[in-house]
Amino acid sequence: MKKMQVILASLLMGVTAGCGSEEKFEPNVWAEREMCVIKVEDTEADICYGMEREEAEQATGAVAEEDKPTGTMYADGLRVFYREGKVAAIDLTEPSRGVYRTARGAQVGMTRTELIDLYGDAYMKETGPGHLDYYYDIDAKRLLQDPQKDLAMGSEEDLQNTHLISIQLDGDEKAEFISVMDRRRAVRMD
Repeated sequence: MKKMQVILASLLMGVTAGCGSEEKFEPNVWAEREMCVIKVEDTEADICYGMEREEAEQATGAVAEEDKPTGTMYADGLRVFYREGKVAAIDLTEPSRGVYRTARGAQVGMTRTELIDLYGDAYMKETGPGHLDYYYDIDAKRLLQDPQKDLAMGSEEDLQNTHLISIQLDGDEKAEFISVMDRRRAVRMD
């Protein structure tokens, strides 16, 4: 009986020690929660790619600006694009600084160096002046080394099965816009 109490106490301590702890991400490795954005002050309030709109809005709160082709704007610079009632893209704009971050920890205002420290340099590609992109093929379960070579236009399903984190940098090399989306959203804007 005493042995069982010790085992249960150890298990309980392990569970409670894990609660509230930050998720650890390795640079150059895609994580399961890569396609999520969380509130800095409330890490339980997350919005993730593929989530039902009703569930996402429990974390986002009230709509600040109604649906537009670019998405629905919420308070504090968070914009969410829905496709068929599910989250298909999440954008962090300037007012989101200090309020929202990606699950990995990227926020508007971070420097190029800080972003590369978070995501790694093996797969983060500069696809144009002031842009850093990080592509993952969910079918092949791999990060794409050379997205321009590895990505064909493909079907809608192919486009939806390539996920990306896209970061726009300002003239000072700081993130001014971060988008978590699938390639269909990036290419077709739908």
